[in-house]
Amino acid sequence: MAKQSKNEVPLGDRLLLKLTILVRLNTIVISNSFGTA
Repeated sequence: MAKQSKNEVPLGDRLLLKLTILVRLNTIVISNSFGTA
């Protein structure tokens, strides 16, 4: 594995992070929707 500086985040990791955040936000929204229904 090549060493990478902390400032350079691999594109794959960046996409994975965004996907994780989106999934968590969607989970919260869905939970709130079912909770109020």
